[in-house]
Amino acid sequence: MEKKGGSICCHLEAAHTHLQADAIHLGNTLNNLLDNAIKYSERPPVITIGTKNYSRNLRIFIRDKGKGVNPKEHHLIFQKFYRGNSGNLYPVKGFGLGLPYVKMVVEMHGGKIDLESQEGKGSTFLISVPFIYKNQTAYAQRETFVD
Repeated sequence: MEKKGGSICCHLEAAHTHLQADAIHLGNTLNNLLDNAIKYSERPPVITIGTKNYSRNLRIFIRDKGKGVNPKEHHLIFQKFYRGNSGNLYPVKGFGLGLPYVKMVVEMHGGKIDLESQEGKGSTFLISVPFIYKNQTAYAQRETFVD
């Protein structure tokens, strides 16, 4: 972020932020979304992070003003190995595994992830995670409390 001269603005409105979650994987999920927001911004990145409480969920959003995603590709970007119509033409190389990982982690916590995006105008990833998830699997055995 420093190298690109970007900025992060936070709107942390959630009063309740204590989650029963796998801290490592949930942290990696947020890091992945922030990393993508930085990598896919041609200009200095301007990123907004926000939280809100809704019912029994913590809602987190990460918004950028980067390249954005073609609406025709919204349903594809969470599929393994999908890199968009431009493939590896981006100056950023990758395998198309980051967003599928993000989706898997969110869903393993009983949550969901959505995308709002337009090409050339940026993207907003919206995550909703329940405070206590009930369907733990072998994947989420490192249960800790994240605050």
